[in-house]
Amino acid sequence: MDYNEEKENSRNQHLIMMARMFSHNLRSPIAGLKMLFPLYEMEKEESGKEDIFKNIELGANEMFNMIEDLAKILLDYWELENPKEEVLFQESMDKALENLKEVIPENCEISGLFDSCPKAHYSQKYLDFAFLELIQNSIRFRSPKRDLKINVSSKMENDKCILVFEDNGLGLDLDLHKIDLYKMYKTFHQDQSFSNRGLGIFTLKNQIEMMGGKITIDGKEDLGFKVTIELMP
Repeated sequence: MDYNEEKENSRNQHLIMMARMFSHNLRSPIAGLKMLFPLYEMEKEESGKEDIFKNIELGANEMFNMIEDLAKILLDYWELENPKEEVLFQESMDKALENLKEVIPENCEISGLFDSCPKAHYSQKYLDFAFLELIQNSIRFRSPKRDLKINVSSKMENDKCILVFEDNGLGLDLDLHKIDLYKMYKTFHQDQSFSNRGLGIFTLKNQIEMMGGKITIDGKEDLGFKVTIELMP
């Protein structure tokens, strides 16, 4: 199987996986609604009807949000119709820092070192998302014990460009959570200053793998994260 066939097969597998995943996720709110409607019809007390209606409303909102998420993720596949372009890592980092300037904490040290591999042929949209998502996550999940440090770098390895994002934040017990790390709607830390629905890393992994690349996350609890992205040539 040549590279193009392998890439096409990978994309088809992604579509099948996503169809199964959303089918599984939607079953729960749909089953709940099917159960609540007859209960609402049988309930005689107005207070009871109100309580059931609130649960119906919650279930409908959950289902609506899932369908919106599916639509956004499927729109990512349209990006595959566009040819890869020359993208500069420093430009994507500058955009991310500009977008996040209001939430970057004081005494935060952020560095980017791209001398050995300053650019790649990739999707500009996907690259901008990767920088924004990963730097934002480092800010979200920083440790209160120390000033935040974020280091982003690139290098060539086996004719592939490798992007590395490292921080000294909260990290995660990967022995406990690794099985759920890339799953949709999975969250591991709470920060009320950000909306965190557990879509970012799932979306990032999906985009990278659709382009034929790989993502690896390493880290330890209270010692920070290291995210490695391998971009195909």
